[in-house]
Amino acid sequence: MSAPRALISGITGQDGSYLAEFLVGKGYDVHGIVRRVAIEDPEHRLSRLEAIRSRIQLHAASLESYASIHQVVAKVAPSECYHLAAQSFVSYSFDDEFSTLTPISTAPITCSQR
Repeated sequence: MSAPRALISGITGQDGSYLAEFLVGKGYDVHGIVRRVAIEDPEHRLSRLEAIRSRIQLHAASLESYASIHQVVAKVAPSECYHLAAQSFVSYSFDDEFSTLTPISTAPITCSQR
């Protein structure tokens, strides 16, 4: 029997990184969705994942792009999806409501349609 496979959006945040550590400890095959900039600057953007970085797989995608999320979900074929990504700065959420709402509303639908 193969290990359960989890896909986590927001894996670089506090809750996402703790969840990833927990699932890795439970024997899960853990995958995370990150912005491309995180992969290009891992020292600063992936610091919360340092302890488990070699035991997880990261995939660059934009939660505002249905196509990029669909590609990741199709490639990973997760048995579980955890959608924890959100706007990092509260003040930005008031300045750009659309960019705040889109990732929150569309990503869970994408994961459930694999």
